[in-house]
Amino acid sequence: MNIATGDGWRQLDQHKSTLSAGLNDMNKVRGFAVLTSLLALVGLIYLLASGSQAPVIQWPYEAFQGLVFTLAWVLGLPESISYLVAAFVVMIVLVVCFLIGHKFARCLFASAYK
Repeated sequence: MNIATGDGWRQLDQHKSTLSAGLNDMNKVRGFAVLTSLLALVGLIYLLASGSQAPVIQWPYEAFQGLVFTLAWVLGLPESISYLVAAFVVMIVLVVCFLIGHKFARCLFASAYK
C-alpha cells in the first residue's frame, strides 16, 4: 500500500463497497425471513378462523381464542395455562418459519455469506 499514490485509499473504497453490498444482501435475507414468518402467521390465522362468521378484521382475535379454547377443551388445561401455551405455539410457528425463510434466503442471496 502506497499512501503517496493513493492506492491505499482505492483499496479502502473497494473494501467499503464490498462491505455495504454484503450488508444489503444480509438485510434482504432478514427481510425475506420476516416476510416468511408474517405469511405463516397470516396462514395460521386463516386456518384457524376462516370458518368464522366474524369480519376479517377480527380473525386474529378469533384464531387466538379458538386455539385457547381447543387447548382448554381437548387437553383439559386451565384457562390461564391455555393462554400461555397458545402464545407459545404462535411464537414457535413464527420462529420456525423465520428460520426456514432465513435458510432459504441465504441460498438465494449467497453472495452475502461468501
